[in-house]
Amino acid sequence: MAAMFIELWEMISGICSYWTKLALLRYHVKRNGHHRCCLVQKALAMVLRFKAVRLFNEGFGQNTMLEPRRFYKPPILFPKKHFHRVRLFKSVNVPKEVKTAVLTSLRKRDGRLSNGVAAIQQSTLRDIAIWSCQGDHVVPANVILVWHIGTSLFEMKYQQIRSSPRTADMITATHLSQYCTYLVAAVPELLPDDATWTKAHYEEVARDIKKALDGEGNDFHHLVDALGASFRHNVLQEGSRLAKQLVGEVERQEEEEGEVEGGGEAEVWKLLVEFWSEMVLYLAPSDNVKGHAEALARGGEFITLLWALLLHAGVISRPGNAAEP
Repeated sequence: MAAMFIELWEMISGICSYWTKLALLRYHVKRNGHHRCCLVQKALAMVLRFKAVRLFNEGFGQNTMLEPRRFYKPPILFPKKHFHRVRLFKSVNVPKEVKTAVLTSLRKRDGRLSNGVAAIQQSTLRDIAIWSCQGDHVVPANVILVWHIGTSLFEMKYQQIRSSPRTADMITATHLSQYCTYLVAAVPELLPDDATWTKAHYEEVARDIKKALDGEGNDFHHLVDALGASFRHNVLQEGSRLAKQLVGEVERQEEEEGEVEGGGEAEVWKLLVEFWSEMVLYLAPSDNVKGHAEALARGGEFITLLWALLLHAGVISRPGNAAEP
């Protein structure tokens, strides 16, 4: 009964969406021309009066792979698909800091998309992080998961000793990191990689994270060692390596160079903001119009808004694609 109700609600949401209204109106005008049937006109007018069941409510999904709540099993009678979407992924309002950072990155790059390499190359931390985004084996899903683990561990390292409120860079980097990971887990069809492979790859990494976290505390060093063990998935190893290098750079700047406390941490957060802002824009171009239409019917995705923004700006593909403008 619950599954039937959810499916019925999805159908009603699709019929009442603005996307459906525009499609019906276009079809009616194109096919009927001046010979319009009164019955069809009345039916169309009725549909146009329906209010959208779901509007974009300024929210976007969040998924933190290192949180224990991710590994809860769904109830026996609850559809697994909907349980994962509802219970394992939380949704928050898009912070204004995130909007500012993404638009700033778009203007700064002048429409030239990058999977984070440009941000790393222009940072003073280039030498310790550039390896994570280069090579023939590097694919967007892998880069996202590696940097998500690195960002989560870096945040974990300093959140317990931080006395001041979170800065704009911290808010932006963590929210974009969790959103990109949410895309990998919940809507892989909107990403550049093959959706089936992405889903299987994510589940494989998630299972290994669960094994690594079993019996471990929440101490930074314990988690880094557990995730970076030689028998773990290479994504976990690289994420652990990235976190250690970022933390090591902060400690080096604050101890060896005598910088004020917090200066090195702020520099890392700045890099993370620029990296994730570039990454979410890099993911946005897509040929999957149907997938974005279905997302609009469900209430919209933040990446769908970015897809439309880039489309109107003339950015329709990523660097290296045959359709690059």
